[in-house]
Amino acid sequence: MIVERRTWIAKVGHQQEAIELLKAEMTRVFPSMTVRYYQWLIGPFDTFGCEAEFESLAAYEKAMSESASRVSPEFFEKWHQVREAGGTNELWELV
Repeated sequence: MIVERRTWIAKVGHQQEAIELLKAEMTRVFPSMTVRYYQWLIGPFDTFGCEAEFESLAAYEKAMSESASRVSPEFFEKWHQVREAGGTNELWELV
């Protein structure tokens, strides 16, 4: 199993809005995918993230290539209004 862990930085006062926007779009684009969402308690301010599970690296690559055409332009317009540049993207393999 592969787990993708991404983090982002919300603009001040927009963390909850960014999380809800991300949840809605991920549910729309990947309705059956297992995704967990996180907000910071201790660590860099205004950080939020999600983890998504994939059966294999090939399944991850397929989902990423499909997502490019499925994510709505309206999402990206709103997304850039609620988040700062930066963040992380990690891939983990369950052993």
